[in-house]
Amino acid sequence: MIIRASAGSTVDRRAPRSALGRRVALVVAMAAGSIALWTLLPLLWLGVARALASERAAGYVVALIGCVVSMWLWGCGLFRLGSAYERLAGRPTDRPRLLETLIVASAILALAAFLVRFFVFAGSPSATPWPDELSGPGD
Repeated sequence: MIIRASAGSTVDRRAPRSALGRRVALVVAMAAGSIALWTLLPLLWLGVARALASERAAGYVVALIGCVVSMWLWGCGLFRLGSAYERLAGRPTDRPRLLETLIVASAILALAAFLVRFFVFAGSPSATPWPDELSGPGD
């Protein structure tokens, strides 16, 4: 809806609504990206390591290095999204406050999910990657 205030000027009422839509889209992208940072990326790298490495220890090294690098790059992308959100909200972009909250909340959620899975749903620790008294001789 465009409103004419006088003969020579127009005021566009769509701008705040489209800015709100962009802000909501950025919040959704930051929330999904924060959760993926702690869950999807490590799982993805464990799958890649399993497929590429013929030796178990090498697979863990590949997963560790790849996961750290990709998480850093993912975090840089999230920082850009957070800065864009803060710019749209009219706040200083030196420290994206909403992004910090989302990352901390998603880390706590991921840690809680890991602890529940580990203590409630995990089986016995006999499937260790090294031989011990519970798992018997190695491969």
